[in-house]
Amino acid sequence: MENMHVAFCCDNCYIMPASIMLESLMKNNRNRHIIAHTFTDDLNDTSIETLRALVETYQGELVTHQVPAEAIDIIKNAPLAWEYLSVAAYYRLLLPFVLEDTVEKILYLDCDVMVRKELAKYYDYDIKESYVAGAHDIEEGQHSVRLKLPFYMNSGVLLINTKSIKEGFSMKKMLNEMNRLWEQGGATLGDQDIINILFTEKMYFFPDTFNYQHCIHKKYILKHKKEVEAAAVVHFITSDKPWFGTYVFPYTKEYYGYLKKYFGIWKKLKYWLLKPAGMVKIIKKHKDYMSGNTA
Repeated sequence: MENMHVAFCCDNCYIMPASIMLESLMKNNRNRHIIAHTFTDDLNDTSIETLRALVETYQGELVTHQVPAEAIDIIKNAPLAWEYLSVAAYYRLLLPFVLEDTVEKILYLDCDVMVRKELAKYYDYDIKESYVAGAHDIEEGQHSVRLKLPFYMNSGVLLINTKSIKEGFSMKKMLNEMNRLWEQGGATLGDQDIINILFTEKMYFFPDTFNYQHCIHKKYILKHKKEVEAAAVVHFITSDKPWFGTYVFPYTKEYYGYLKKYFGIWKKLKYWLLKPAGMVKIIKKHKDYMSGNTA
C-alpha cells in the first residue's frame, strides 16, 4: 500500500474538528497508508494521544514536529486575519523545512474540512515545478484585485511541493519574506495572502472539487448541485462552523454523522431518527462543549 503524507495544524481548542477531518480522510482513503503530520507546540499530551489513537485506528501513523527555534518568535507574533484563527495557521508554511527530504510532497488540510472521496488522483498528480496546487478562492476576484495578482488560491486544501519550495526558499528567506509582508501590511489575510504573494508564479489549479468552499447561501448551493455532489473535500469557510450548530445544507447529516462520535450526548440519542433541524437545536444547547475545547 502506497503512502500518502498529509499535514494539518491545530491547537487544543480545535481537537474536535481536527478529529472529524482526520476520520473523514482516513475513512475515504483506505487504499493508502496515511502518514499524518502535525506540530505539537500548541497541543498537550492528551490532545496528541487522542489524535494518534484515531489515526492508528485506521492503521495510519501520526508524526509530530516542533516549530523550529529560529521561527518561534516570528510566528508567535504573527497577525491573525480572523478571531477564530490561531498562529498554528502559519505552520503550514514551515512544512517543507521540517519534513525529511524523502517527503517530496504533502497534502495539507485545514481542520474545518470534511473529506468525502478518495484523494489519490490529486496526491499522485505531477504538478512538476509548481510550489503548490489548490483551488481558486471563492472570492478570487476581490482578493486578486486587492493584491494585484492574476489569480488567488484558497489555502485550506493544498498539495505542497516541498521539494520545489526548498529549491526556491531557505527557511530564513521564507521567514524574512513573511516578516516583510507583515510589516508592510501586505498580507491582511494571513498565511493565505503570503502563499499567494510568494508562490503566485508557481501555482497549479485543480478543479474546485478539490476544495469546495461551502457557503451558507442556499440559493448558491442549489445553483451548483453538480459541484456540491462532486466535492472531494468540503471546506466550511465561514465563521459559522458546523460544530457550532450551523445548518450546513446539504452536508448536515453527513457532517454530524462524524460529529456524533465526538459529542457524548449522541450516545444517548437515536441519531438516525433525528432530522437535521433537530440536530442543530440539540447542538446549539451545548455550545460550550461545541467550542471544540475538549482537551
